[in-house]
Amino acid sequence: MKRRRARSSKKAVLQSRRVTYALALPVRGNAVARQWQTLEQVFRELFADENFLTLLEAESMTMVPQKFQALFEEVSREHEIRK
Repeated sequence: MKRRRARSSKKAVLQSRRVTYALALPVRGNAVARQWQTLEQVFRELFADENFLTLLEAESMTMVPQKFQALFEEVSREHEIRK
């Protein structure tokens, strides 16, 4: 004989998973924010390095992703960049 799970049991498990994911969202959000800050700091240091900018020019890489455009402009105001 096979045992069948009741439909209400499946709903309870699904709701339990949703609650677990919902409770984990702030933790995951904070982790993503910390990773973003780290990545932003790395790019801030790279954009401030004249050798890195020279390398970008040498490789004909003239576009910066939109997410980093403001950061690039902020750092570029501090340093003279050849165009």
